[in-house]
Amino acid sequence: MAIAGCAEYRLRGVVTAGRYPAVMLVDHDDPRLNELGLEGAVIELTLDPASLRPRPLGAGQTDDMGRFDIPIDQAGVGVLDYQLGILCRLDGHRPVWQVVPIPPAKRRLLIMMVRGPDRRSRTGDGLNEMLKMQQRHLNEPR
Repeated sequence: MAIAGCAEYRLRGVVTAGRYPAVMLVDHDDPRLNELGLEGAVIELTLDPASLRPRPLGAGQTDDMGRFDIPIDQAGVGVLDYQLGILCRLDGHRPVWQVVPIPPAKRRLLIMMVRGPDRRSRTGDGLNEMLKMQQRHLNEPR
């Protein structure tokens, strides 16, 4: 049942090849969103990954142009201040993991991946892998 005045939130963006791995929030009219992206990348989402109760939100996959459009079914998303853990994977590319604020509806994600080995475990537990990547990132010297 839908509540009047509440629209479904959709996370949209593109996964492209880049010189360095990154997850960036960009305006919906950023010209880089129109470039040919990487087909078949899997984007796994976790709500508030650093909290005591991170919540897996599901996953989406890029189309033949590298674009994705993932519905998120969580009250207050797009309005309240949530953090979103993004884990992006594609065979032949290093995985990309980053935590970003959930973007407003007119912003998009631009995910850049670099070629290289994927050293992730093959457990299929994306949330656990994301938390391990977060811990390694926090322990890196600055």
